[in-house]
Amino acid sequence: MIPAASSVALATPYEHASAATFSDRRHSERSVATQSVSLLPQNSCLFCGKQYRYAGAKRELLSKCVTQIAERSIKVAALSKADFKILGVVQDVDLIAKEARYHNTCRRDYVRRDDRQHHTRASEDDSEYRQQSPVAHDTAFQFLHDHIESTILQQGHVERMTMLLEKYQDLMHQHFEDYYSDSYNTQALKLKLLSHFGDR
Repeated sequence: MIPAASSVALATPYEHASAATFSDRRHSERSVATQSVSLLPQNSCLFCGKQYRYAGAKRELLSKCVTQIAERSIKVAALSKADFKILGVVQDVDLIAKEARYHNTCRRDYVRRDDRQHHTRASEDDSEYRQQSPVAHDTAFQFLHDHIESTILQQGHVERMTMLLEKYQDLMHQHFEDYYSDSYNTQALKLKLLSHFGDR
């Protein structure tokens, strides 16, 4: 009598080799993927290199880079300062994906030009106001520009100047508090937008 065929198929040497090759390939792909998302140092500040920053008895903890405006402000400041040490770390790097860490105070100090003083005047014209912090204001304006391009010009949404000013001021207040001023008005922003967009 011929034995009945087994219901369990035996793998051939070729199949064993193919399975091993596939397993090795998957392991290699996982290794590459892990390397591609390697993070920046998580226990030290991008700027001062320390884990904690102290102001008297108050200890400031590290914050994570989570917004594009924070990332852009760092890169623009590094370029304007020709700071090759920081540029070597941040240039062409996704600081959000790499979870860059810093003290918010260190970041604010870094994007502030050393020859600028915190402004306190109640009223200033647009050019004088922008001179207080070109990095801060240019960064905030670039995000407002992107919003106008995508939401208003491309999608046809309508927003009042007061709404655009509120967005601009919110960006300044949240990310560049040292250079925020409630004296900046819709007329100044309108003139800036007209000079940039023209009659579009």
